[in-house]
This record gives sequence, structure tokens and C-alpha cells, in this order.
Amino acid sequence: CARWYAGEIHGYFRPSLNLNYTGNSGEFSPEKHKDFTCSFDENNSTNAIVSCVIGQSRKTNVIVIGDSIGRDTLHALRRAYPSKNFIMLHNSSCPATEFTLDKKTCFTGLNEVLERIFTKINIESVVVNFSYNPKFWKEFEKGLPEIMTHSNKIVVLGVTPRFKMPVGDFIKSSWGNSIPRSININDKSMIDLAYNNLLSEAKSLVSSQQVPFVDLSPFFCPQESCSLWIDEDTSKPMFIDEQHLSEFGINKLGEFLSKQPEIASLLAKSSHLAANR
Repeated sequence: CARWYAGEIHGYFRPSLNLNYTGNSGEFSPEKHKDFTCSFDENNSTNAIVSCVIGQSRKTNVIVIGDSIGRDTLHALRRAYPSKNFIMLHNSSCPATEFTLDKKTCFTGLNEVLERIFTKINIESVVVNFSYNPKFWKEFEKGLPEIMTHSNKIVVLGVTPRFKMPVGDFIKSSWGNSIPRSININDKSMIDLAYNNLLSEAKSLVSSQQVPFVDLSPFFCPQESCSLWIDEDTSKPMFIDEQHLSEFGINKLGEFLSKQPEIASLLAKSSHLAANR
């Protein structure tokens, strides 16, 4: 199982899903950079990011804002609503807001980018998800109102659990008479944050702005245990590392998101989950 994880990371996930148009990507090409995130990474310019968004736009569009956790969400939404055009504004390891703290700089020029793309293309709604890193995530408290100045159709997702070691390493280190199926939410040796407290804080912050919040705990950690496999099938791992989803996990998250009324209410009723994804 541990070898399987490593194989997917290098054989599938990195070249197929970790696709970002960054400051090192050169001039944006609709053909070369199709379905890439429009990333603030590598000091990408606001002009290049705007070109990326406009170059991927269609008649109507949904903007996703976040980091690599948001990118997992992007792929899941594309599976859940294949008729919709999702375009992502991405910055690695960043909450969805512009800030600088302890040498960490995130989403420089986000407000300008939003202003320009909302002027140029039809954006029907905004979806936000990111890794709720305790060091930075509350910066989102000032970022959410800024996003709301551009759109009143917003939904925020959270929270994805983060483990203290890659799941493959955990399986290998704990291998005994049986393969572990889950990790208890209160297991401080593996859970890298106080999950329930963080979830409660995130809900409170978002609801205080009267923005819908999609609670991901029923998907990731039902009954106080975080699932490591899809439907306990050990041929279908949920994660590829400490927190990012395998393609199995992305497909399953897509199914979950397709059933969330907070998301469905923002998207066209004609959209539906692709069969057997």
C-alpha cells in the first residue's frame, strides 16, 4: 500500500493534477495551459493571471479560490458538475486572501485580479477552499469581505484534515494484523491540528459574514474518525500524502459536493454528476 501511494504521487498526481500556470510558465497559451490553475506562485504578474482566467473563460464561469486543497476541490467540482466551467485562482499554502506575515506572502494583487476579471467575463459564483493552517488561516477573516465586494454568490468549504505524516508511511509504520481503516480525530500523534475546534472556528467566521459554509467533516471524518480508504476498500486510498486526495478521493469528494445544497443553489440546475465518475 505504501508503494502504491508513492507510485500514484509520481506516476499520476503530479503530472496530471498538479497543473499550475505560474510566473515561470511563460506566456499563457489556451492550448498548452488548458485547465491549469491561474496561480500566483513564482511571483506571477496580475496581467498574466488575468490573461489565464480570461483565456479559460466561457459564456458563464465559476471561480475557485484557494491553495492545493482548493485545487483538489477544483478537480472534484469539475467531476461533479461537468457542464460548468471552473477556473481557479491559486496560491500554494495560502488562505484565500492577500497578506504578508512572517515572510509569508499570499495572493498579491488578488483584489485587482478580481476587479478586472469580474469586469471582463461573466462569473456566476465563487467557491473558496484552502488548507486551514492554524498559522495563517484567520487572515481569511479580512479576505472574505473583500471577495464579497465582487460577488454575493459565494460558498466556503472546510475543513480537510492534515496528518503528521504521509498516510502511506502511517500504514507502513502501524502495519500489524490488519490494515488501519481510519484515524481517530482525537489522535494527537497523527492529527496535526485540533480538527473539531478548527472546524467550529471556520464555521463561525464564515457564518458571521452570512456566507454559506459547506462542512466537509461528514465526508472526511464521519463519526469522529478520518477515513483512509474509499468505502473501506483498501484498493482505493483516500489520500496520497498528509492531506491531498488521490484520484479516488477526488471522485468521491465530487459525489459528496454534488449533493450539497449550498453548492447546488449557486450552480445551474441543469448540471448533474457525471455517471460512474
